[in-house]
Amino acid sequence: MNDFKVSMARMGKNFTDEEIREVMQRMNPFLNNTSEPRLTFTDFVSASIDKDVHLYDLKIKKVFKYFDSKNTGKLTEDDFVRIMVRKGDNTDEEKVRKAFRDILPTKKKYLKYADFCEIMGL
Repeated sequence: MNDFKVSMARMGKNFTDEEIREVMQRMNPFLNNTSEPRLTFTDFVSASIDKDVHLYDLKIKKVFKYFDSKNTGKLTEDDFVRIMVRKGDNTDEEKVRKAFRDILPTKKKYLKYADFCEIMGL
């Protein structure tokens, strides 16, 4: 894990151990939760080629967690409004609510992570 972290740092990507473990897990979902997970050379080459995809997915997950401040696994209209209005851009709350309702899958009142990923193009 440390070698991978060092390699990523050399590419200008500084991550915590938890973030590195998560990226490694995404590259190879069969990794066990040992104290020092290992990747094969093929996993590493694949990660180097697809690093932007893995890192983008990691960033999307962080954004979802940011919106999901109650850690429910769902984004509600109120969650969305709270974050967007809190930014302080004089954002019209009703416009934010309408925008959220416009992106919701049919007959749902919330977004799950999979819905969020689909909206974000993953």
